[in-house]
Amino acid sequence: MNDKLQQALAKAKAKYEALGYTVITGNDELTATKGIYEVCGGYHDNEHLMYILNYKDGKQDGKQFWRNEDGTEKPTLVYKDGKFITEIISKQITYAEYKAIQRSKFWNGVFWIGSIVLFVGLFLADSCFEIKLFD
Repeated sequence: MNDKLQQALAKAKAKYEALGYTVITGNDELTATKGIYEVCGGYHDNEHLMYILNYKDGKQDGKQFWRNEDGTEKPTLVYKDGKFITEIISKQITYAEYKAIQRSKFWNGVFWIGSIVLFVGLFLADSCFEIKLFD
């Protein structure tokens, strides 16, 4: 076991002990128990988190986190009383992608607001002016 992995395990152990859990560590994983709750965490050799699994009364319960060796997220699974509920897929995006999304939301909003203003303006113009073509 390398130094970074030992440090990651020690940090996680201290965190759970501070929350009142009893913690057992292995070579690359730890198990924290508090009453009916149990959390299992595993680490890759490069100290990146591999998984966090949550249990209640011995059954998977809550979010189950998985990570690749480079630290990127895998889909998060959600369980309730040992039964699979859903899968959460998150995608990391670049700053440029984020800005493009923000710009498109802004311009879509401008178009929407502009359309309402145009509609209200035409409605008011129609109700305020009376045009007589024939007397």
